[in-house]
Amino acid sequence: HWGFWNWQKLLGLGEQLRTRLDRAREEYSTQLAAFTEFSAQQVDRVDEWRTMVETFEADNGKPNPYAITTKALTERDVLLRLEEDDAKRTQSGVPSIHSVSPTSFISAGLEVEDEQCRVRAQVELKKAQTTAQKIDVVLLRRKLGQMMRCFRTLQATYTPAAIIALGQRVDVPEDEPPEAEPLFLPSALPEGQRQDEPLRGLAVIEQELCDAQCASSLVRLRNQLHIKSRLVTYKRIQSRNQGANTRSRTIVERNEMKIRLHSEKYQMVWDALRCLEGGDPGKVGQRKLRKEDIRCMEDAEELRRGAAKRQAQADRRRAREDTLREEGLSWRRGGGGNVREVSWIWTASATSTTEAELEEGAPLVASFLPQCTDSMSLSLVLRIEWCKVYARRNGQDALTTEWAKLSSECGLAELLTHHTQNTHTPTQSNPN
Repeated sequence: HWGFWNWQKLLGLGEQLRTRLDRAREEYSTQLAAFTEFSAQQVDRVDEWRTMVETFEADNGKPNPYAITTKALTERDVLLRLEEDDAKRTQSGVPSIHSVSPTSFISAGLEVEDEQCRVRAQVELKKAQTTAQKIDVVLLRRKLGQMMRCFRTLQATYTPAAIIALGQRVDVPEDEPPEAEPLFLPSALPEGQRQDEPLRGLAVIEQELCDAQCASSLVRLRNQLHIKSRLVTYKRIQSRNQGANTRSRTIVERNEMKIRLHSEKYQMVWDALRCLEGGDPGKVGQRKLRKEDIRCMEDAEELRRGAAKRQAQADRRRAREDTLREEGLSWRRGGGGNVREVSWIWTASATSTTEAELEEGAPLVASFLPQCTDSMSLSLVLRIEWCKVYARRNGQDALTTEWAKLSSECGLAELLTHHTQNTHTPTQSNPN
């Protein structure tokens, strides 16, 4: 059997290689068009980028043009820098209004906000309301209540306006859970109140921390979506046709809770940044995250092939409908397919810095930089993307050159054409 299978594989090599060659030629035209358009848009930088690629290919010890050379700043790095600034102001003689620094105050508020999100997610996850789950929810709310009381004490010193706004709320239910109680961080206060100290300085601190949290939340969301893809694949392939797969469902649901937690965190931080920018979404460096954007990464090539397949199906359906209409028969138009592209969360840069700050060697408030961005004309990101397109174009050129050489020397073109047109299957296996 193995000999027969190998013989069939050998006979099918001609057709298989010819099919791959035709597909490569078709892809070559697409890659060449993309490379030409990309190079025309960045004509001032192409020569420098090409020199970097050729130098690196000749000597791998040279700087890698495909790698990111920026230094990423995490949320902890931003917090450390702000704490150092507070310490310098204290040493220079600037009086402090509380033993807790302004940075620690804002950090505590953001931590309470994170705990509120976590409690809300746990409450919804444990909505079956068994006795053990009720006890867990009570303990979580008790811990959150203690954190909020400590934070309210600090608010009375730093932002008394927040305490006043909290007391002016109307129609507040008596049994309001702590996870639903607003915190009134500086971003939630009116813009006019943020023009004076200490609210103005607190708003700046919150904005910097929110920038870092926005980037870290997006990275964690991507990670959980990757995990979801693996878990769903495992459940579909390995846990199917089984009487009980409760454990698999529980793991998937737990991961869904984490996805929701990170997405809600991103949305809250983005809304805080919007408020700090005067309510203008265009001034926020990050994009708004919507529910339809939270999905796993689809390959762009697979999406393109799927679109071509759906187009062919639509053409066949229209031809069938025209035939039925000509014969006087009734026909019904089918529903449209799910046509969508890769979500922006997999292509958008996880940073809100400006173009000048993204030059090589500048720090980034992010721990992940993807292949390309949506609308930002960034030198570093464009260079990496151009180098990748250039490498793909060179690979296609090398394939075409090698094919022409082999065709002229060995007559492979005639051999492949012969096997494509006269494919046959032997009746007996080859003993060799």
